[in-house]
Amino acid sequence: MPIEHAYERKNCWNAGILTITNRSVSNSECGPVCDLKTVTEVSKNGRCYPTTSIRSTKNHNPSPTPIFGNKWVTRLNHAGLYARRPAVCIPLMSAHKRDRLNWSLKHQHWSVREWANMMFSDEFRFSLSRDSRWLTIWREHGTRFEPRNITERHPFPSRGVMVWTGIMMDGRTDLHFFDTGSVTAQRYRDEVLESYVHLFRGAVGPDFIFMDDNVPFHRAVLIDDFLETENIQRMS
Repeated sequence: MPIEHAYERKNCWNAGILTITNRSVSNSECGPVCDLKTVTEVSKNGRCYPTTSIRSTKNHNPSPTPIFGNKWVTRLNHAGLYARRPAVCIPLMSAHKRDRLNWSLKHQHWSVREWANMMFSDEFRFSLSRDSRWLTIWREHGTRFEPRNITERHPFPSRGVMVWTGIMMDGRTDLHFFDTGSVTAQRYRDEVLESYVHLFRGAVGPDFIFMDDNVPFHRAVLIDDFLETENIQRMS
């Protein structure tokens, strides 16, 4: 009969303990030492010794049985648990969460027509050289340092290109590629606002709303003055 287990790894090598609780695992997968809670003690030489800490029965082996190598990993895999890199997100402070909630409450009853008057914009920098640490290769044992298994990594930031675009419900702008050099507030005004946003404002009318983010050159006084002069409403 399956036993409810859950596996939670808590710094196995530092604390020397691998806790197993609350997951459906059969007795055949865990062996005779499985119970409602099993604690696997890991010795310094890399061997795992499962022992029963709760509901010990006379059927259990009183002496610890060593688990060699990666056998404990196999048991976790059989239970549907695998080692994966965690997802990454930006930490939100209380003020950020409050502002997001207020914005959602303010716009939750907008109609499709109101959303159609809004332009969402963003820019992104693309690297022109492949410098990703996520690249993996398949190789034979002992061939790690062969030239075919080595990738170059630049010690300094590589050359890239900045691309901007804006989208609306029924249209979009062309991709704008910034030439070499830093993107300043003046370049942003001359190359983006005057060339794209100003034209869409004229086509949509006074109900046009422009959305950007808090990049420093977006919030420069030069940009605020231009949007106010052209009567371009910024999303708040």
